[in-house]
Amino acid sequence: MRVLCTGGAGFVGSHLVDRLCDEGHSVTVLDDFSSGSRKNVNKAAKLIVGDVSVQKTWGNLKEHDFIFALACFPRSASLQNPYRDLQVNYLATIHALEYAKPRRTSIVFASNTGIVSHPRKLPIDETYPDMPSTPYDLHKLSSENLLRIYTEQFDIPSLVLRFASIYGPRQSCHEEINWHPIIPHFLKLIKRREPPTIDGDGEQTRDFIYVSDIVDGLISGMNALLNGTAPSSKVILGTNTETSINDLWKGMASITKSKLHPKHGPPRPADIRRMRYDSQLAQKELGWKAKISLKKGLRRTIIEK
Repeated sequence: MRVLCTGGAGFVGSHLVDRLCDEGHSVTVLDDFSSGSRKNVNKAAKLIVGDVSVQKTWGNLKEHDFIFALACFPRSASLQNPYRDLQVNYLATIHALEYAKPRRTSIVFASNTGIVSHPRKLPIDETYPDMPSTPYDLHKLSSENLLRIYTEQFDIPSLVLRFASIYGPRQSCHEEINWHPIIPHFLKLIKRREPPTIDGDGEQTRDFIYVSDIVDGLISGMNALLNGTAPSSKVILGTNTETSINDLWKGMASITKSKLHPKHGPPRPADIRRMRYDSQLAQKELGWKAKISLKKGLRRTIIEK
């Protein structure tokens, strides 16, 4: 397979590219290094430095059989820069679909479970009503709908995967775009021996999922599209487990033997109070289930840091 991975120099993308290369695919990475790194790019992959939101970037690409659309602008910065969020999280989807249309190139699109911002109860599944609370959520949801339209009108094979809160090796903070994933942020402070400031009371929860489980889900999605067995609806990849930010800190402090005591600040705007995701549809339709516990994944992440 000739596979294009946008955002392939980033955290999740680079792990996916490693797997694809190991499986013998011909992989092209498209990345502008706004959050990715050259050192993450597998030596067996071809690298194209370019902006996914620019039409000319797509016009210069050679033929590909499959696209993993992973490039994104971070949710945490989308309220401060909705224009750039629109470009990366929606306009780039238009370019990808227009590239795919004459070729019928299959697309797996990385979306966001946070589109459901105020769940009635837990766990959240694919039937819950969408309620975007940031430009990021809105543009991801718009891209989901655009993919559905192109599939219906132009027979473009596509699959939307909504991810829970991913963590693992190579994930990092990016001060310049206000991107502070909680686990690498905590690790950075532990190394500096600086106590963290937790947003609000710290009882907000996340469904943390290890990066190798997400890569398994992406590969399962690709295989389902190629086999013609992919579901027509969006599919959630989560663990059906919620962990509070307070408990996350306690777990990381225990593993690192840190004696630091966190402080508490004001709640983050548009923060989601509770996250726990039901992945029964992924298990039924893709044969996928998360394997790595949070404790095991944190140990792996901290060791590799």
